[in-house]
Amino acid sequence: MNLSQYVENYTQLIYQRKMISGYKKIIEKSSNSHLPLKERVEIAKTLGFKSINKVFLECCKRAYLKFKINDDFINEGLFLAEEFLYNDKEVDFKKVIKKYRNYFETIDSQPTSGIMLSVLSLFSNLTYDAALILDIENYEGEDDNDFDWEEWNPDFLLSNVYSGGNPFLNEGDKKKRKEFWFNYLDIISSMKQNPNEIFTSIKLKKVDFNEQEIIKRNIAPDLKDIIENKLKSVIELVKKDIKNDPKWDKIQIEGEVLKTGKSMRAYYFKGSDKQKIPLTFFLHSGEKSSVFLMEQLKDIMYKQETRNGAWLSYEIEVQNDDSYSYRFNYDLIKLLPEPKQQPDNFIAEFESYPRSKEYTPEWWRKLLKNSKTIFIE
Repeated sequence: MNLSQYVENYTQLIYQRKMISGYKKIIEKSSNSHLPLKERVEIAKTLGFKSINKVFLECCKRAYLKFKINDDFINEGLFLAEEFLYNDKEVDFKKVIKKYRNYFETIDSQPTSGIMLSVLSLFSNLTYDAALILDIENYEGEDDNDFDWEEWNPDFLLSNVYSGGNPFLNEGDKKKRKEFWFNYLDIISSMKQNPNEIFTSIKLKKVDFNEQEIIKRNIAPDLKDIIENKLKSVIELVKKDIKNDPKWDKIQIEGEVLKTGKSMRAYYFKGSDKQKIPLTFFLHSGEKSSVFLMEQLKDIMYKQETRNGAWLSYEIEVQNDDSYSYRFNYDLIKLLPEPKQQPDNFIAEFESYPRSKEYTPEWWRKLLKNSKTIFIE
């Protein structure tokens, strides 16, 4: 480095320190120890979308560690954000938001819920090049309280988490809010000097649902006749939907009955040839609906033994001699179609069909940890 470069770098460093010092004075003079949005917009514009998103990520990670949050889905979100920002990995954050939004917005216990909303805001900024702070529509210097909470940035959301309340509602600890904003500015100062350095170390891992246990259940003998009668009715309705009377060897019926939605699919096989059956009877009402019959069966089985919980999905296989076999899935996410694997589905499912802890697999217990869960004794 020659002398002129050294002088230029040193001059920039002094300027940055004065700028950061100026923002800290604004916080100190503020009646609620808040750093106004207009100042943060100015900071973001000097950093650019990638660096300000790195600042948001570092703030989220620090909060995750400080408050000792143990949630696999926050963990995975932070992992994906870090891979995207620091390792140039392609990530579809629109898809990530769709997967996690309902779950993150369902949890209402602080500080976990505040950090979840901050991570959601981070995802939005990663999706739209930090538009929530760099491209606010018709922005004229308003502060955070002039916007709906869905438009708040991670920094403001996290300042509320740290302080324990919203400054515009005279909530929270001003000293803790000041501490948060000072740390935020220190991260920005460091980011300007080392934009590619990961400042907060955290063990990040993807959520792995492959390590799931199947918990054995026994079906009460007096239920077997009810199950077989319902399944025979379903099979007959599906067979009616097979047109042109092909000589099939096997029929396969599968589907889900969840609080958040029901579905059914069916296929017939001739040798190795597999053909989808265009189902119509599942759209009918009452006993003429195959989906209604499966939902009814689920409720009957659950009421018989609530501690077992209720099954999530099913498979029925019919041979050409009309013999059949069936399987109910109580515990495995991986047997569900990907759109049905969103975590909020299983919170809603547990609220509708609570079960005992003994019959709740470990992955589900971890998911429920941050919700208001009551297991059946």
